[in-house]
Amino acid sequence: MRKAILSTFIAATLATSAAYAEAPPSTITGVGIVGDAVSHYLDYSQMKVIGICLWFQMTWLGPQVETTLEMDEYQPDLVVSVFDQPGDDPWVEANTFVDPVAHAGGSASVSATYGDDLNYGGNNAMPQVNDQGIRTYVVDVVGNPFMFIKTPWMLKSDTTPYVPYYSSDLDAAMDRMGLAEALQLNTYNPFGYYVGPSMFSNWGYLYPRVMTIDQPNNYEGSVLAALHAAAIVTNHNYLHVVKGTDDSCGINCAVSNVTISGSNETWEEVYPLDKQIQLGEMGIGSLTPVGSQDNQAGNGNYVFQVWRHYRGCVQGTGNLIFTSIAIPPTDKM
Repeated sequence: MRKAILSTFIAATLATSAAYAEAPPSTITGVGIVGDAVSHYLDYSQMKVIGICLWFQMTWLGPQVETTLEMDEYQPDLVVSVFDQPGDDPWVEANTFVDPVAHAGGSASVSATYGDDLNYGGNNAMPQVNDQGIRTYVVDVVGNPFMFIKTPWMLKSDTTPYVPYYSSDLDAAMDRMGLAEALQLNTYNPFGYYVGPSMFSNWGYLYPRVMTIDQPNNYEGSVLAALHAAAIVTNHNYLHVVKGTDDSCGINCAVSNVTISGSNETWEEVYPLDKQIQLGEMGIGSLTPVGSQDNQAGNGNYVFQVWRHYRGCVQGTGNLIFTSIAIPPTDKM
């Protein structure tokens, strides 16, 4: 019995290790991502009315007061894809329009800065480390096409659909050498910012926010790389090559930054499987590693959408003169 259990575990581990070196067996489009968000909107948005907002303006007919809702909700405003090689991005539009430009720009930047090529697995250039323990992931963060949808209860989006916010290729000159994170003081705190139940039982750490992950489980490493990239986009990002979000949902409105607390955002896997991610899940009692089914389904390539927490006034016309709850701006890390 013991041998059978051990054989099952080893087979699952080998399958997981082998999967992440291959191209994705299928793809997902922006339409598919929007459809997934629509189908799960009631599950993940946690939408509730928390008050009203009053807006005043003078018109040619005289004073006018407009009433809008004050909302607390989650919106899927970012899409994060994680993959092994250029051309392997499962998201069709990003693979077609974003990745070739980002790879060309990253290659030129690395060549100009270090005189090396941006390789994937090479030993004598800027490599993508790709072994069983340490891997460098290719990661994109792009505005979710779902945010084209507008309703009276949705707060103004902090992102623009299909706009690239981060590419690890374009950031390679700063990311792979760890230069951008050298200014991040939290990088050197070994006692906090772990993803999991404790510092002794976790997937890894939020800092340093780099795409090279020391994690033998490819699923956990992929989620960590996605978390790092989304945290760069939504927080202070110093020397990273990135288009950061700026908490721009309007007057008396705030959008969460990405952390590891679990209270600011909900992570959803949309490729290859459709499920909510439990950050730091240890899989205690399971005979197979966490995410082994996901790895096999997508050959270790992923697309996630991040449902970030929005809170504040639906924007009206004129000056805000009353709100039920005063909303402070997001405190970025």
